[in-house]
Amino acid sequence: MHKQSEKKLARDAAIRRIKAMTQAERTAESRSVCKHILHHFPAPKGVCAYYPLNTEVNILPVLQTYLANGISVYMPSFSGKDFTFKKVTSLEEMRVHKISIPEPLQNAKEVDFSEVEVLFIPGRAFTTKEKLRLGRGNGGYDRLIATFQSHRPKLVGVCFECQLFPALPTEPHDQPLDEIMTARKLYWNSAEGRV
Repeated sequence: MHKQSEKKLARDAAIRRIKAMTQAERTAESRSVCKHILHHFPAPKGVCAYYPLNTEVNILPVLQTYLANGISVYMPSFSGKDFTFKKVTSLEEMRVHKISIPEPLQNAKEVDFSEVEVLFIPGRAFTTKEKLRLGRGNGGYDRLIATFQSHRPKLVGVCFECQLFPALPTEPHDQPLDEIMTARKLYWNSAEGRV
């Protein structure tokens, strides 16, 4: 089977699993994920994050906490299939622009990744062993990660437990992550010695 067909099957399976969750289950798992994030990343230098769709873990409480504590938060600003990150000082200032997802103000400061410690990344499906991620199919995060050179933030996938798969189809351009965060735990490479 062609890789693109395999990826579509995996995406479809992940979507079915997410849609089988009740809203109460998504809320409960999101709350647990937020607690884990604040435990493992209590005061990062700066973060890039995402504005959650209903099928994604809601990390807005974490971002509110970071903003209240003076931590720089950058959110996606879209242009076609690609995006950059821009600084927000309040989640309430974000506005829906082109693709029905709230974005930073157009004149907001663009990210300098040397000022970012963690990049929280959503997706459709993930593996805990190789830290692989299957996104929505446009490759935006893979292209972004491939541009990192001298400084690269820690790449943390954020997902519901049902989005974990034992294996996923990959192509050469697919970029692995550093860690995967779920309601149950943070999956990392054991050499890092996290607790």
